[in-house]
Amino acid sequence: MGRRLSELMEKCTELRDYAILISRIRSNCQNGMVLGDAIDKAIDDCIKKGIMKEILEAHRMEAKEMLFTEYNEEAHINHVKESSYENGYGKGLEEERDRAILIFVEDKLEDNISVEIIENKLNKRYDLSSDKAKEYIERASAIMKEKK
Repeated sequence: MGRRLSELMEKCTELRDYAILISRIRSNCQNGMVLGDAIDKAIDDCIKKGIMKEILEAHRMEAKEMLFTEYNEEAHINHVKESSYENGYGKGLEEERDRAILIFVEDKLEDNISVEIIENKLNKRYDLSSDKAKEYIERASAIMKEKK
């Protein structure tokens, strides 16, 4: 924890106590508890230790509902981030494969290999349909013409 945050928590007991409550919930979840049980246990522990005791005793259900909502939003945001990363990673792999196929086709065309042989190699090596193989051959030919 940074020095400024430590100083702020020393000055603001409400913030420190809330951080303790959140830390206990996270710890409970990491130890295998489901979120609702983790929140209940953290609230019970904090009440026993005198942390936010008055608020938690008077407004336990509201606090639990707010904490549950907060954690579900955090989990949703993390899920969206993970999903976005995985989609981006998959897209990157597809683009890299696409580039590799085009380079392969260009090399074969430069070596004056027949279109039929290149198509056949694409079918076998990259498991491409004949139509898709022809598209790559056309794209590679167009790229080669642009380079000249």
